[in-house]
Amino acid sequence: MVADLDDGHGRVVPAVNNYVGPAANIYWLPFRTQWVEDALVVTAVSDPALPVATGDVIIAINGQPVADLMQAQARLVSASTESHRMMRATQGLARRNNDSPLQLKVQRAEGQQLDVEVTPVASTRPGSLAEARPEPITWFPQGTWYFDLTRLDDARLTAALTNVKPDQPVIFDLRGYPNVEAEFLGYLTDEPVSTAPFQIAVDQLPEGRARTWKSVGWSVEPASPRLRARVAFLTDERAISYSETLLAIVKGYGLADIVGEPTAGMNGNINPFELPGNHRIIWTGMRVLNHDGSSLFGRGVLPTVPASPTIEGIRSGLDEVLLTGIDVVTRPQ
Repeated sequence: MVADLDDGHGRVVPAVNNYVGPAANIYWLPFRTQWVEDALVVTAVSDPALPVATGDVIIAINGQPVADLMQAQARLVSASTESHRMMRATQGLARRNNDSPLQLKVQRAEGQQLDVEVTPVASTRPGSLAEARPEPITWFPQGTWYFDLTRLDDARLTAALTNVKPDQPVIFDLRGYPNVEAEFLGYLTDEPVSTAPFQIAVDQLPEGRARTWKSVGWSVEPASPRLRARVAFLTDERAISYSETLLAIVKGYGLADIVGEPTAGMNGNINPFELPGNHRIIWTGMRVLNHDGSSLFGRGVLPTVPASPTIEGIRSGLDEVLLTGIDVVTRPQ
């Protein structure tokens, strides 16, 4: 039922009141995977001794084709965009109920197919194997700052931004969920900027009849020092909700380039509801628009400069979205 809502916030999880967690007996594949070019690709491994390597394509698990397994997982995922659905399906496929060894068929870069065995590892959450990214605060020799908004807090980001000279380009990484407040956007503008409309349904009659919408939002004031050089935000289908609030402001006011792939396409406060049987259902309780009045649902915030990872890039150890961002902010204007 929740999957059929096509709601990126949609979840069915254990109810908090009776939930003793993190749950025991949660295991994950001992490597990170990503759905790239319609294939399940290994993007990082926890141990170099594992029989899989970065860039391997997983073809089958326990004799079942990965394409079939992904379709089965995707049917259980609530998402408004196909890319976000496949990302969540990838996470679901990586999660295992026990540590029973798995038989994998993998394809190497040269086309060779191998049958290997791996054992899931105990972990409390996906992503415990860190994605390969630069340090959260990095100065690249090409001549640009890099700040990872998913790993910085407000204090560190503010301190770092005060060291940026007005003529130095900046890249903000928002491939995921940020840990910072929106005030940093004030460094990119001379005028106050506001969120796109967050709309709350007001129903005068049952079943959504005679419905009107109450719009709410908030704004960000300009901050000093003003960044005058080019700025780019990196993003992809992992950016959802508050991530999209920030990116929608950037896109709506033309504050910076957005490099990467469309976001998840789901924003607004959630409505949790607890049911008997120790279940909690979550869905989105708002309608959120883009600044131009178009719907965020099903589209997300679209990049101004499209860029995507490729299997060949992963095998070569390249972060192609980041490299595109560096090129965008450092090229001559």
